[in-house]
Amino acid sequence: MKLTVTTPINGKNLGDDIYGDFMFGIGVSKRSDDFVIRLATPAGLSRAARETDSGTIIASWPLVVIDRWSPTEFEKWLYATIESCKGATWDECVENLKRYFRWEFDGYRTFDRYSDRYSKYQDENLINLVIRSAHFESEPGNGDAVDNLRTWVPENPRVFDRCLVVSISPKGTTTTQNFSIRVATPAGLENAEAENGIISSRGLVVMEQWSYEALWEWLNKIVSSCEDHSWNQCIQKLRKYFDWENDSSHWQEKGAN
Repeated sequence: MKLTVTTPINGKNLGDDIYGDFMFGIGVSKRSDDFVIRLATPAGLSRAARETDSGTIIASWPLVVIDRWSPTEFEKWLYATIESCKGATWDECVENLKRYFRWEFDGYRTFDRYSDRYSKYQDENLINLVIRSAHFESEPGNGDAVDNLRTWVPENPRVFDRCLVVSISPKGTTTTQNFSIRVATPAGLENAEAENGIISSRGLVVMEQWSYEALWEWLNKIVSSCEDHSWNQCIQKLRKYFDWENDSSHWQEKGAN
């Protein structure tokens, strides 16, 4: 099922300190929904930390970080990303798109398949999720592995860029899956290499400075928000924020199963 962008891309100069939400109409045939993504440069993230009361956590999904504004490079990324999200059905396309974008109906579900009405999906019979462990991976040129996050302090609390691996399982079971997320500060992202202008397109949480307490509080909040009626449904929600070990190129490069 081929996806198309139904909203023109803004080609004007947005400056070097971008931080804002952009909405795109994405659809197939006569169906089109709105999807939102936050676009930012490291300088824009630094500005947001100064000007807003965001706390230690500045931003996370849905977020794409670019090194500078280039409408041509962003358009290439946008169309390539949307192309990678195509599926056999519209529902499958939406699930894939939600890994990068916030869908206008996130948190809602159709109660009449033949209409455009949506109702809030609430149910108490949800699987409770538990974080079993979390650690920073060892990365060449970027630091050794860190198993005890509580006692770890970076050389500069405002300049770091690390890969965090989080083990999550349904409460009361031995089933555990690994999820990874990039944890960085704006200054840390300034030192990162960009690929075709894109520093990061998903699986990222940006902090103003290192704080174990703030990160752990955020992780618990996000994991709790991903609880659902089945483990597979929980995984689909977690994949919005994290790279899952079974489908991430990060894990494939390491030969994980």
